[in-house]
Amino acid sequence: MLVAALVKAIQPEFVLEVGSHYGQTTERISQVIRENGHGEFISLEIDPEMVGSASHRCQEYIGKEVTIINIDSLTYVPPKPIDFLFVDGSEQRSKDVEHYLPYLSHHCMVVVHDAAYYLSENDRILGLWLWDHINLNTPRGLLILTR
Repeated sequence: MLVAALVKAIQPEFVLEVGSHYGQTTERISQVIRENGHGEFISLEIDPEMVGSASHRCQEYIGKEVTIINIDSLTYVPPKPIDFLFVDGSEQRSKDVEHYLPYLSHHCMVVVHDAAYYLSENDRILGLWLWDHINLNTPRGLLILTR
């Protein structure tokens, strides 16, 4: 809900999610994109079973608000600058963040989930950035980076 609220607040034109898993956050972001009345949302998931789960959960949004792609996030090239990047995929989140750095818009917000579990990954991510950041002490941790 918090990630979706951030999407609602900043009104991005292009949202990229790395790791849709069962699709809970994917569904909420899709709802917000619809409420916003604009924007494109692509979710990447490497596990075909999870793609099926997320697609089922988001079926009313597929093709309109969201596209869910079965792909390794480190091979994906986004079609346009990313305004909001939500990283919730592999344990090597810093590689995802680094991969997408060249594709981020000048006003992009990056949100990294499970930050409490991957503290060394957070250090690597923060080492890539000269941006402002907030590390929210939620039960699983949420790292927010902005330019």
